[in-house]
Amino acid sequence: MGGESNPTRAWGRVRGRDASHGESARMEVRFALLLGCFFGSGFAALLYQTVWTRELSFVFGTSELAVAAVLAAYMGGLALGAAAAARAAGRLRRPVLAYGLLELAIAVSALAVPAGIALVEA
Repeated sequence: MGGESNPTRAWGRVRGRDASHGESARMEVRFALLLGCFFGSGFAALLYQTVWTRELSFVFGTSELAVAAVLAAYMGGLALGAAAAARAAGRLRRPVLAYGLLELAIAVSALAVPAGIALVEA
């Protein structure tokens, strides 16, 4: 990237040419949207953790076990995700699309957790 301080400016030089002003503005908007998606993803993860901790405290009877279970699942998921991403990162042609699809899968699985807890309690 040649020491560029603005990452969106460096993205415009993908094919060895400088980005035009309009293209640069579009890249800045895309970069801002991507940062917004990262922020929303982190916020959703914190909400999931809070909700799952509350739900599991009813299942386990204590909040300590619930926190331990949620933390173990979260850290295990981070480790497995990092290992899978390290293997697949070089082969992805559209990493942002892959990220979006993974976030969609996470959302679907997060919505399935209450149903799974209800099945366990029944």
